[in-house]
Order: sequence, then structure tokens, then C-alpha cells
Amino acid sequence: MMMAERGYRFLGYTAFFAFVVGLAFVGTDINIVVIGSALLYLLMQSLRKSPNGLLVFWLVGVAAFPPWIPFYAVGYRLPAAALISVACIAAAGRNKTKFVWVDGAVIALVLSTAVGTMFFQTPLHIATQALLEWGLCYAAGRILFCKSDLPAICNRVGGVLGLLACLQFLLQFNVASFFPFSVNASGSQWSVLQERGGSIRSELAFGHSISLGAVLVILLAFGLKNRARYSYMLSALTILGVLTTFSRSAIAATVITVILTILRSKAASTGKSIAIVLCGFIAYVVASRFVAVVNGAENSVELTDSTDYREGLLSLFSIVDLVGLAPGGLPSSLGVTYTWDNFYSIDNGFLFVGLYSGAIAMALYAAIPLSVVLSKKLKNWDSFSTFIIAQIPFLVTVAPITQYQNYYWLFLGMGVSSLHASGSGEIVKVSASEVPVAKNKPVRRNAYPSPYSKN
Repeated sequence: MMMAERGYRFLGYTAFFAFVVGLAFVGTDINIVVIGSALLYLLMQSLRKSPNGLLVFWLVGVAAFPPWIPFYAVGYRLPAAALISVACIAAAGRNKTKFVWVDGAVIALVLSTAVGTMFFQTPLHIATQALLEWGLCYAAGRILFCKSDLPAICNRVGGVLGLLACLQFLLQFNVASFFPFSVNASGSQWSVLQERGGSIRSELAFGHSISLGAVLVILLAFGLKNRARYSYMLSALTILGVLTTFSRSAIAATVITVILTILRSKAASTGKSIAIVLCGFIAYVVASRFVAVVNGAENSVELTDSTDYREGLLSLFSIVDLVGLAPGGLPSSLGVTYTWDNFYSIDNGFLFVGLYSGAIAMALYAAIPLSVVLSKKLKNWDSFSTFIIAQIPFLVTVAPITQYQNYYWLFLGMGVSSLHASGSGEIVKVSASEVPVAKNKPVRRNAYPSPYSKN
């Protein structure tokens, strides 16, 4: 059975690799649709019996598609994450996932944005964002969590993304900028590379360095739980990838993740103290280097303006309506985003939802992750509560953008599944009593030993 599963994974990974590589060489929309659909079908067939393979496909597939590559159906743009989520849910098939009240809260969030669009001037793209980028990714997380070896998968995917981020920083070159259709107007703003301290900030195919940093921090929260060989090296690559983004929010979230993971570890108090002191020293060295890099006059002005801008945004909370678009919003030249009092970019996740969809949607947006953190079923600081707490620097400094929002909602869905599956936030293990036994055949006493036994 193990050999069969490895065979499915090998076929799935090979098909996906061919899909990603082949995509760069096709030149027309019809070729992408035909070739992509055929390869996606073969991939889903090969991964049907490999839950881990499906999760890897989702993580890598969403990370590989830049936000500036469009997919259209009946005139509407379909995010790659939505298509991948639907494919993974279909391939996963039936499972024992039960409907819980948090699922109802997510549905209410999507419906509130839809009501705002129909009656209260909320832009249509906000409602489609809530449905396709948040709702479908959350549903994929609810399904894909079952039987997934989450720490190992996140550790490896995070290590690979961190290595690629380091390579982009060292080479000052982003291969994602040369993906096909990178100049499409619907997402061209995400194809512009960012700089800080005279160097290109790593962003890979995420369209923004903060988005890449946030995704790496999410993967780190689970990757640090992996105890396999080379796991610490992969975690170190993930952290180095965060540093190459030069994002203050990402660096702060990394420190929070590491400290919470240490505090929850089973090491002795002395070991925890030593680890925290060591991490504090490393954080001090990194912070000093960060300040030195951005201490030039131009970069200091950039950081100061960025901080003042985000502080000024807080005044907009007072104009948030109960439902729908906040008063005073003026559409931009493209008609996609709105400005309030010369604030052209809403760099605050809660405020973004509130201004576009209203206070009810904003309250639901905050209550969903809070319900996982405060649940009495969670034991201490598990990986999911660590992940959510570490997201606070991002939730208050950046809007839900590009693939970051997809990863965030996928892992929120996994957190809810973990919470209601085992009550401990850990991976569910199958006990010996759940293994089917053939009827009318003698069974030895140790034919199906417990996974926790020494045999």
C-alpha cells in the first residue's frame, strides 16, 4: 500500500511539474485551457489516494501562479486558488467533515459582502473575492486537513520557498516577472518589483514582498513542529526567506512564531530560557542589520511615511457603515479600488473589510480566527493558535492581498477541522479499532497493532 501511495505521489508531482513548466511555453489562451485542463485532470486522478499529495499540490500550485496571470469565465476573473481549491475538493471525495458554527460564520461573511454588492454599493470584486479567494480556500482547508502530515509538508514547502527567496535576493532577479501575460492590465500592478535599501525585495510569484513574508511565517508555524531529519535546516531557510522580504511585519511575526513555539515545547524550563535568550540575541543582530540597511535618507523617509500612513488609516474606522461601502469613497481611475480622504491603499485587513463591506462583515472577519484561538478545546499554544496570533502584525498592516489571503483562509479551515476532529489541534491518528477486518477469517492478536505500540 505504501508503494502504491508513493507511485501516486510520483505521478502527481511529475504531472504538476510538467504543467508548470509547459505553461511557460504555450502562447494562446486556448492552448492553456486545453493543455491545462488535461494535465489537471490527470493530476487529480493520480492524487486521489494521496491526501498529502493533494495538500502539496494546493500549496505549490497556488504559490506558483502569480496574481497577474488571469483566468476568465463568462467575463469574470477566476483566481487560480479558486480553481485549484475546487479541483482538490473534488479529488478528495467524501469525508467525515461535519458542519460547525464557524462554517456558518464564513457563509455569513460571504453573504454579507453579497448583500452589500446588491444593495449598498459594495464593489462586485469584493463579493467575488470573499467567495472565491476566502470561502473556497477555507472549504479546501476543511477537507484537506484530514490525514495530512502537516508539519512535514509545511516544513518542506517553506524551506523550498525560502531557498527561492534567498536566490532572488542574491541574484536580484525574479523569474516570475517573465511568466506569460505578465503585462495584463488586471494584475499588472503586482508584477512591479519592490526595492528597499537599494536591493530588490524577495517576492517570488506572490506579487508583493509582504505577501511572501506572511506565507513563509504561516508555513514556519507548522514547520517548526517537524522533527524529521534536516527539518531545522529547512526552518532556517524559511526564516532566511522572511528576512529577504525586508518586511517589518514579517520579521515581527517570525519572532512571535518562534517564541510561542519554544514556550509550548516539551523542553525543560532551563532549555526554554536558553532558547529564548538565544533567539532574542539573534533577533537583535538581525534588527540592527535591518536598521543599518534602511538607515539611508531615502529609505528612512520611506519607512517613516509608511508608518505615518498606516497610523492615519485608523481614523477611517469612524466612518464604517453597518453594511456596504463606507460613505465618502471615491473610485480610482480603474474603478477597482476606492479612496477615502486621500488614502489610496487600505493597509489594514479589518479596515479593508469594514470600508468595503460594513461593520457586520468586519466583525465576522475578526470573530472567525478568534474562535479558534479562544476555544476551550485547544491545549495551550498549538500550531494553529500560534499561526493565528503571529498573523496579527499582518492583519493590522496589510489588506488581504494575492496568495497570502488564500493561504490564510486555507489554514483557518484546517484549524477548524483540527479543533472539531481531535480537540487538541494536532494531526488525527487512526486507531487500531478503526482498521477494517475481513469477516470469517481468523485474526491473530497482533495482526493490527496500535500505532502507539512498540511492536
